[in-house]
Formats: sequence, structure tokens, C-alpha cells
Amino acid sequence: GLKERLHHESPLRPNDTKTLVDADQVATLLRDCGPLANTIPGFEERGEQIAMARAVVEALNQGDRLIVEAGTGVGKSLAYLLPAALHALKNDKRVVVSTNTINLQDQLVAKDIPALIKAIDVAEPGLGKQLRYTQLKGRANFLCLKRQLSLQVAEGLSVDEARLLSKSLVWLQHTVTGDRSELNFSNRRARQPWDRLSAEGAPGCTGINGVCFLRVAREKAAASHLIIVNHALLMSDIMAGGTLIPDYDLL
Repeated sequence: GLKERLHHESPLRPNDTKTLVDADQVATLLRDCGPLANTIPGFEERGEQIAMARAVVEALNQGDRLIVEAGTGVGKSLAYLLPAALHALKNDKRVVVSTNTINLQDQLVAKDIPALIKAIDVAEPGLGKQLRYTQLKGRANFLCLKRQLSLQVAEGLSVDEARLLSKSLVWLQHTVTGDRSELNFSNRRARQPWDRLSAEGAPGCTGINGVCFLRVAREKAAASHLIIVNHALLMSDIMAGGTLIPDYDLL
């Protein structure tokens, strides 16, 4: 059942020539009369947001580095996501967005990027729907099927381990990610047995019958225009020589 549910995706193939992002188009999308205003409830045009977006576009087009200091309420996420998404789409290249908090990661994936897709589709019909994105996490977040199978036949399980094992067996009937966040651990004690199941302790594992949640997650990242990570994974990737996150064009 897992083999049928988990989809393997082909990586992006970057264009040979670079297509620049139109700063005026980005500014129009962020105005009161633009599609984002019709997509996001309570959206307001903000001069600082448009100025930041133009600066991001210029940096993307010229291959520069950019540092922006902007206060609360400017709308920073949309100001960098919109140019980044357009650059990635027009050039079929990957952009990595790294955040400090899980809450912001979740906001980008669940709220901001879906709104961007709708807005881009208004500006260029059909383009937004081509945007592929994913949230990539570290090894410890994914279930290792071989370790789970080992725990099933282990003797002397604690009550917490047996409870987690039972919960995971039910969860395996429907999950397509193997991401522990779907298990909704209620307290720290309930999370502790996860260490015996996670891919963190199985660096050389290839899965069971070709099924591996971590590998599928990394394949999805390689096939995505936008990859949302946190700073911890980004730093780990740098320390590991770039083996944790697929090669990317922009950070």
C-alpha cells in the first residue's frame, strides 16, 4: 500500500538561459488593486513591502547578495517569496527559504505560497499552478521502516514504546510522508520512544522494498521550485558538504 501511495518525482531541469523577473509586474501584484488583495483577506498595499520586493528582484536579476532590515507589519514573507517564486518558475531552478521558527515554516507552506500561486495565475494564467514546493526537514523527523519493523519484534518494550508502536502501525495505513508531526505527540514523554523509530539512527538504510520516507522527501525537494527549511537543517547541510538539501540556485 505504501509503494502505491508514495510518488517518486523527477528533479527539475534548469533552463540554459536566464529569464529576468519583471519588477513592475511584482509591484502590480502587491498593490491594492492586484490579485493578492483579492486572495488574502485584509490585504493592504504597503509601500515598504513593494520597495523590499523591488530590491529582491534587483538582487535576483543581478546575482547580488541582499540584506534587508524590516519591522513587523511590512509583509516581508510575500516581498521575498513572490520574486523568488517567479524566478524559480521562469528558470526551473530551486530556491531555498530558511526560517528560524517552525511557525513561520508552516505559515509559508500552508498560507503564503498557496496565495502566491493564485496571484501568479491571475498575472500569467497557468504559471502559478506549475509551482512545486515542499517543506524539507531533518532525518529525525522521518520514520524508518526497518527500525519500526525491528521494534515490532523486540522484547521487553516499555509501555510508552508499545503505545507509540501501536499508534505508528495505524498511522502507516494512510500517511504519505512518514513525518512525525502527523502523530501529534501530546507530551515530551510520548516523544522519547520516537528515537528508536526515526531515520536519525539509520544513515545507511535503503528502506524496505524500495520504500523510504526520507528518500521520497528528498526526491520531492529535488523536484521543487521552492524548498522551505529551517536554519538548523541549513547549517547541517553546510557542515555535511551540501548532501542534505538538493543543489539550489538561490538562498
